[in-house]
Amino acid sequence: MTAAWTRKEGKNAKGGLNEKGRKSYEAANPGSNLKAPVKSGDNPRRASFLARMGNMPGPERKPDGSPTRLLLSLKAWGASSKEDARAKEADLLAGIGTVGAGLLSPAVLEYLRRRDEEGM
Repeated sequence: MTAAWTRKEGKNAKGGLNEKGRKSYEAANPGSNLKAPVKSGDNPRRASFLARMGNMPGPERKPDGSPTRLLLSLKAWGASSKEDARAKEADLLAGIGTVGAGLLSPAVLEYLRRRDEEGM
């Protein structure tokens, strides 16, 4: 039988893994320590997740208009789209003092440049 994290029973219908899925993944991958999503606040874990997922390839919606797992995961972490994830990442990193440390992705740097030019 396959691990729960690879099946529907281990996935949260709103995106990401549920507790059973996280425990299943940890059992299959010793040393891992998955945690539940951080939906708000200026947690560095949230900034890191939004940076990764905001730059993932692929569509946010399936051809029938329903959201993909990518969009569901973004929503679980408090972002409404990939662009929103990049914007929130920039704001979070600015808030925790890492903008000058070279930690911003090229997509976020482009977002900040456009935001500054447009006076958003």
